[in-house]
Amino acid sequence: MNDVPDNVDLQWIARTLVAIRDEQGAMRAELRALKQDVRSIREDLDVLTMRVIRIDGQLQALRDDVQRLFEMHGDLRRRVEAIEQK
Repeated sequence: MNDVPDNVDLQWIARTLVAIRDEQGAMRAELRALKQDVRSIREDLDVLTMRVIRIDGQLQALRDDVQRLFEMHGDLRRRVEAIEQK
């Protein structure tokens, strides 16, 4: 923005106000674009979060399956050892 001249008139004031208005319009457009980017990032983050939660659930199910197999193997081993001791 220009420095204020010594002889300010209505035309200078009008030009200055128009320039300010134009700057604000550009800033509003940039703000709208930024808000849209934030919404997009938020949506992407929501999708990624859901994927992580699903993968975590699948991993926990796999851990549970392995634990059950380990327990079944231990039961089988104990039964075989009991039969061998007879």
